[in-house]
Amino acid sequence: MLAGILLYETGVAVFPAVFVAAAFLYFILKVKSGKMHYLYLVFPIITIASFMMRRSFDSESLFLKNLKDDGGKISCQLEGIVDLVKESSNGYKIYLRDVTVTADRIDYRTENCIVYSEEKYLKRDRLRISGKAAAFKRVSNPGEFDPEKYYATLKIKYAVYASKITKLSESKLFIYSLADRISDKADSILHDITDPVTASVFGAMILGRREAIDTEMFDLFTECGIGHILAISGLHISLLGMGLYKLLRRCGAGDVISMSGGAAFIIFYGLMTGGGVSQTRALIMFIVAVYANVANRSYDMMSGASLSAVIMLADCPYLIHNSGFQLSFAAVFGITCISSTLCKAFDSRNKILNSLLSGIGIQLATIPLIMYYYYRIPALSVLLNMLVVPLMTVVMISGISGIIAGCIKAAFGTIAIGPGAVILKLYEKMCEGNLSINGSVYTCGQPAFWRVIVYYIVLGLVIYYINRKPNRLKTALTVIPLIFILIKPRPHFELDFLDVGQGDGIFIRMEDGTTILVDGGSTDNSGLYEYTLEPFLLSRGVDTLDYVIVTHCDNDHISAVKQLLNESVINVTNFCMPSTTCIDDAYENLWELASESASNIMEIYAGMSIQTAGGAVTCIHPSYQYKCDDRNDYSTTLVVQYGEFSALLTGDISSEQEKEILPQVQSFAPFDLLKAAHHGSKYSSCTEFLDEVSPSACVISCGVDNSYGHPHVEALDRIDAADAVTYRTDESGAVFVTVRNGKMNIHGYRE
Repeated sequence: MLAGILLYETGVAVFPAVFVAAAFLYFILKVKSGKMHYLYLVFPIITIASFMMRRSFDSESLFLKNLKDDGGKISCQLEGIVDLVKESSNGYKIYLRDVTVTADRIDYRTENCIVYSEEKYLKRDRLRISGKAAAFKRVSNPGEFDPEKYYATLKIKYAVYASKITKLSESKLFIYSLADRISDKADSILHDITDPVTASVFGAMILGRREAIDTEMFDLFTECGIGHILAISGLHISLLGMGLYKLLRRCGAGDVISMSGGAAFIIFYGLMTGGGVSQTRALIMFIVAVYANVANRSYDMMSGASLSAVIMLADCPYLIHNSGFQLSFAAVFGITCISSTLCKAFDSRNKILNSLLSGIGIQLATIPLIMYYYYRIPALSVLLNMLVVPLMTVVMISGISGIIAGCIKAAFGTIAIGPGAVILKLYEKMCEGNLSINGSVYTCGQPAFWRVIVYYIVLGLVIYYINRKPNRLKTALTVIPLIFILIKPRPHFELDFLDVGQGDGIFIRMEDGTTILVDGGSTDNSGLYEYTLEPFLLSRGVDTLDYVIVTHCDNDHISAVKQLLNESVINVTNFCMPSTTCIDDAYENLWELASESASNIMEIYAGMSIQTAGGAVTCIHPSYQYKCDDRNDYSTTLVVQYGEFSALLTGDISSEQEKEILPQVQSFAPFDLLKAAHHGSKYSSCTEFLDEVSPSACVISCGVDNSYGHPHVEALDRIDAADAVTYRTDESGAVFVTVRNGKMNIHGYRE
């Protein structure tokens, strides 16, 4: 099945067809010759079926196609059945299935959707919703969260912002309302018997309410590599399901009744908690394990994991893109193949050593995926998990006991949950201590996909070699793929114009590794730092910026810069602000904030230069203590040079300042690249200036359908008359410029 899905993912129509046909023919010939049992024909059949399933999953309804074509939003009325309800910061997210949409007096049968609501509804309620349907925003920068791809793994294809919701009918299945009521009651008890932060952690661990967890605690646990304890996983299934199965057997129930009771309880628990990826995998593996026990068969974990993968991918082939799915099965692979091989090699009966080897096995299996999706590696996570995981059973039992005891009296619940709460506080202190150690978190950046594939191939060969004749010395070979994936590639020159919406954000990396951020702000993207700038920098392997240069203090240039200074994830060595007499509150506040966060803060003015190996960044405007009345007029203007390549970054200067700096521009002209001033405003990019700059390409940073109408037609016409190829962030997403062998290469993220 995995082969069929991956064949489709190649995007090449002929190769998969030829490959599958050849494989199918090969199997038939082998069966006919008697060298292979006919049951082996199931493999090419499954491959073909999964290929077709994956292909059909990409088909879109007419409504969804119209939604994407009409600018991403359509007013409509729809009906559907509630499949799942999750609490969010602004209310509830309702997952709707069996959806029928009415738009422009036309009825459509459409894909599942997610509805944002202020009120809570129960599973299997039938709703009629009036509102605005919206296509998920396309990713436009490296490192950004991809909502379209993520929700596709949940079989959700678009969102609806509801203005009115009418309940047409309630769920007729009592079990769904019962599951919701028990979950709500348990969450209420948790908040009665312990503090809100601890209650939110227990709520995530036991009830699957990850959206309600305290943000600081979630970030702390995740950054230290123990975020997995906040997810419903195999621990819960084995503790609850296997515990009930064994209890029923001890009470004299037969094997079938015990197995059915355990499985039924776990399925009900899944209804309460939302049934995430790792929980679904663990549920299927639990049923297989119990059935094997009842049937007096040996249980093979890899076979159980493979079966669960086949079932889950058959239900939703797009799960192959889900990071949780990949990490969950990679961890199983680490336990069954890598950890077992390492334990054989050491042949130790020491439980502590075996626990360490198990942790190492899981880390070896998951580290490339953690790097690929999260860009940072908690270096001490193996040791932390050795301390954390053994105590998780106590935490779980304590939390469940607290809920049960709290039903009787809150004081009883507080006593019962006490041990678990103390352990969680211990986890918190351990994580804080871990982060206080220099180098405890390694910012690795996002490795190229081919490197991830090579890592797993080499690791598989190493494990195979060790397994043939295990000994301790051979285990050192596991370092080979680890070194390969951890070493960062040699830096090269790059000039990146991020798609920040209506604003500016430019990242420069020189060949010697010097990193420079020029501006970072937006007027229409309030989450710019959290969802765009920080993920981008981390994906590039950057946790320290050598220079942050602010062109001027308009919010569309500094909103994310202010948050960057407030956070501790990205360090700033040198912070540069333009030298001007036009000092206002925004300027003074930013200077004060930078003086508290950056190692060094300075004014930047014409003539100052950052010299690097093979290149330089030189300021040509403003002059020292530049006098003006408008922020835009003192915008820092920079010349970026690398070898024979040169680019001019102009901030928000107007045509008046463009003419003023013509003598300085003449010293560097012509330029390969121009960043159009003021987002393509008609009051900038004047003809005289463009004639002198003579750019081969021009980048315009602006937001989609922005209220200013940028870029203006007048500016576009003048740029076109200058024979410059125009790249716009609102159309191409982020724009990347590299120089190889003296030649400029430029392309958009969406191209």
